[in-house]
Amino acid sequence: MSGNLITVVNHCLPQFGGLNYNSERRMFFSNGYTSQAGNTYFQGLRLSNRLAIVEDIGQGYYHTFLNGLKLYCYDGNQMKLIATRYYNCCYYSEYIVKQEAESMLKDDIKSQAIMLGAGLPDGMLNEYVNKQVAMAVAG
Repeated sequence: MSGNLITVVNHCLPQFGGLNYNSERRMFFSNGYTSQAGNTYFQGLRLSNRLAIVEDIGQGYYHTFLNGLKLYCYDGNQMKLIATRYYNCCYYSEYIVKQEAESMLKDDIKSQAIMLGAGLPDGMLNEYVNKQVAMAVAG
């Protein structure tokens, strides 16, 4: 991953600060901190051209936990928060992140459709949501 991309991402998303790209995990990681109990906490960031998935991650002695998930869309040059979920004792996996992000995006699009009085076929909605989240998760 080019240092130029990291520079651009850090400039565009300064609220995450100090991001480093991990090609094995296909995501950016923020600088973490370690608690007095020895657990390390940090954020993971997955990007596509339309979505940003922010993962609040806790690394304990034996397990890695998903503590929270935020889903953003791009609104011009800024990110707009779509949804936030917090978890208690949720073991981390990319599969869970993907499923939860899809659920969050689907809920948002459904609520927007209701406000607009538009009907959306479930198959079409599922296909669109799956594609958008897959692009962000694929890195």
